[in-house]
Amino acid sequence: MDAQPAGPDLAADLSEGARDGRSTAMNRLVGVTVDCVDIDRAAQFWASALDGAMIVDQSPRSRVLDVPVGDQQLRLTFRRVGSAKVTTNRLRLCLRASDLYTETARLLSIGAIRLASGNDAAGWALLADIEGNEIDLVGLGDWGL
Repeated sequence: MDAQPAGPDLAADLSEGARDGRSTAMNRLVGVTVDCVDIDRAAQFWASALDGAMIVDQSPRSRVLDVPVGDQQLRLTFRRVGSAKVTTNRLRLCLRASDLYTETARLLSIGAIRLASGNDAAGWALLADIEGNEIDLVGLGDWGL
């Protein structure tokens, strides 16, 4: 039996959902993959940074970390590549901190690199992980980057 294209009922349901404010997305973000030269060191950095749990029995080419996000888990996968990062990221993780100064210091102490930061009133810092991947760190009230 051939698959039938989505009919008008599905299109109507999606349009109705968009009109009354319901989400029409049929997917959700469950993970992020990061290319790395040193997957063990990168995974350990992010496990410390995000209080994540390493998944055991993995491929020699990758490491996997589950990170708590509210009542869900976000899976970070660190995939081995042959060369280091050379340009800015086109996608960055944004972390929110209840105490920006203390969290910046903690991340720097586990290997992050400070790339830029605002003044105390600005409430943000741009860091990089040990592989050079940029991280936006913001205070509680500073989500709109």
